[in-house]
Parts: sequence; C-alpha cells; structure tokens
Amino acid sequence: MSLRTSIIFQKLRSIPVSIFFNFYYLPFKQAIKLPILIYKPRLISLKGTLRIENDNIRFGMIQFGFWGNALYSKNQQGINWENFGGTVIFKGSANIGIGSALSIGKNAIIEFGDDYLSGPMVKIGCYKNIVFGEHCRIAWETIILDTDFHETINKLTNKKSNMYKSIKIGKNNWIGIRSLILKGTQTPDYCIVGAQSILNKKYDFPEYCFVAGNPLEVKMENVYRDMKSYIEI
Repeated sequence: MSLRTSIIFQKLRSIPVSIFFNFYYLPFKQAIKLPILIYKPRLISLKGTLRIENDNIRFGMIQFGFWGNALYSKNQQGINWENFGGTVIFKGSANIGIGSALSIGKNAIIEFGDDYLSGPMVKIGCYKNIVFGEHCRIAWETIILDTDFHETINKLTNKKSNMYKSIKIGKNNWIGIRSLILKGTQTPDYCIVGAQSILNKKYDFPEYCFVAGNPLEVKMENVYRDMKSYIEI
C-alpha cells in the first residue's frame, strides 16, 4: 500500500470521531464542512472552546494525528487532547503530527497562525498563553511549555516564583528536532533554531537568522527556510 493510499484510509477512518469533534466545538455552519480531521485521538478532557478565525473554512484544513513517517511506529499514531477550559484558536490551516499531545489549562489561550505544521511526537502544554506566527514548522519531538508546573520559594524572602510566562514564536520559524521551548520564550520572525536547542527568554536576534548552541547564539544571518521544499523519497 502506498503512503498516499494509507493516508486516504486513515482519513476515511477518522470521519466518525471527526464529526463528533467538529460539532462539539464549532458552530453548525463551520462544523458541517468538517474542517477538522482527527485520527485515533485520546480525548482526555473536552472543556473550553475552539475557534477557527478564517473566512475560507474548508474540509480537512486542520488535521491532527496523521502526518508522520516510517521512523515512528503504529503505536505512536494519533494524538492526545486535553482541554481543561482554555481557548484554542486556529488562524488557518494546521497539521499536527502523529503521537503528539496538546494540554490546555482552564484559563489558557493558544493560537496557531495560518499554515502551521508540527512533526511527530510534539508535546505542547499551554497554561497561560502561546502564540505561533504564520508558516511555523516545529520539528519532531519538540516540547513547548509555558509553565514550570511548580513554584519555587526564596528561602530568605519567602517570595514565590512566577510559574507562568507567555511564549511567542515568530512567523516563518523553523524549530529543530527535539528542541525544548520553555516559558518566556520569544523568537524573531524568519528564525531557524538548531536541533536540541533550549529556549527560555526573549531573544533579540535579527530576522532571517540561524541560531544554535547553549546558550543560543547567531550562527548565520540572511537565511530562512524554504517552506515548500521537502526531501525526495
């Protein structure tokens, strides 16, 4: 069976749960078009809201749990979804790869810019605010968290740490494999981040740059990813 045929079968199998998911979260005029396709989901919590803020609502414009490759097994397919009351906003098309997970806190807001794509096994925990600019690419096994999940206490002052800080990923960003994006991260537009990087603050790098290392530093300027190019197989 070819990859194309396999994906067609996956989409057909996703229709029943996709119908439920669309009509649960979207107004009727949007839901009837089935703009969201979700494959093998583990629906842990279905609170909160989901909005598509785009005038061109179309079938399958947002896909969860399909995109992957042979480096990941069948046991890693699908997607985990838990929304404890927050708001999820899609500005346009999006594709979230196999084995991924989204966890949204009760007061959180997460926004995906148009033409968002993340690879297999990307984990996103949003408990305050995460914004992805348009044309973002998040590579395999990246983890994105806008919280520490726990507070620390200063022994001398008894002051507690700020457990949450917003994250903003600029447009046309390409985040490398197994990167870790922590609370407070802000990246410029047209930024390439090297594999296994750790990000945890606002970076005043110029646009059109490639950054890597620990701590991050600019390795190359005047460069950006061609979002339409892919390896030929």
